[in-house]
Amino acid sequence: MAPIAFLMDGITIDESTNWKPVWNLPFALYAFLLLSVYIIVPLIYLLIKTYRSFEDDELKRRWKFFSLGLFPYFLDLYLITFSNFLNDPTFRLITALVGLSIYASAFLLYYGVIHQIEKK
Repeated sequence: MAPIAFLMDGITIDESTNWKPVWNLPFALYAFLLLSVYIIVPLIYLLIKTYRSFEDDELKRRWKFFSLGLFPYFLDLYLITFSNFLNDPTFRLITALVGLSIYASAFLLYYGVIHQIEKK
């Protein structure tokens, strides 16, 4: 994705942008499309398919925690992409603060999978 960005002038990083990436609209839409089609949609499909294959209720419950733990990562990916397009300092700050939710997400991932493995 990065080589294409610079070829089609999708990303600007220079002194005028205070050395922060600024994306133009076509590249931002391209990034949203790639995130959705190649990462988010297949992952949600696999999470649901895996959940339905479990028969144990405890394992299903833990898988729900694991799945919920992934959604803040999805949100952060979209917010960062949108933030790079908007190039607004306030929105960048909000995006960074929302990014802190990844710590809670890491706990859900731990509680959903790793915690169970450590007990055995």
